[in-house]
Amino acid sequence: MKEDGARRRAFELLLTELYGGSSQLQYRHATSGKELADDIWGKFSGKCFNCEAPLSNSRKMHLDHTRPLALLWPLDNTATCLCSSCNSEKRDRVPTEFYIESIKLESLANITGIPIKELMEPTPNMKAVQLLNSRLDWFFNEFCNRPELIKERDGKIAVELLIKALKKVLSKCPGGPPFDIEQEYNKRKKK
Repeated sequence: MKEDGARRRAFELLLTELYGGSSQLQYRHATSGKELADDIWGKFSGKCFNCEAPLSNSRKMHLDHTRPLALLWPLDNTATCLCSSCNSEKRDRVPTEFYIESIKLESLANITGIPIKELMEPTPNMKAVQLLNSRLDWFFNEFCNRPELIKERDGKIAVELLIKALKKVLSKCPGGPPFDIEQEYNKRKKK
């Protein structure tokens, strides 16, 4: 659980750096001050998409990464409205691993605007992968040396968990990994 939390924090921080700000703040700026949570709650008619439990307001809702953070997808206008127990149950799974019925996936595609093919055949966020690939020197020289990433906790070093998680993401890229992040990390670590 702690490793998952460390990976999650590192991915959120990485995406914020790659995109030049948090996706929620960028949403607010692009929509003249609208809150992402309020808009998602409204899109889903104030109900949990999975169990259809009514949620009295957007603060009762859990914003779900429809396409998981574990595949480098930010929390954006394609998010899903879930109740706390459904969000906990979904974790970082892709929609096809959580929503059993195909009608549910079709409905999710209609509400979120994510094409059904992308929900059925999930891939990593290739824009984030390309941004990372174009900034490898920055990634290894600056990002990976942040104090919160190099600190050892419970015998684990967050940056090593991050590299392991990114290797897993890259292995799921169409056509295979565009670069070997573990090899790059080990090569640069020796310098």
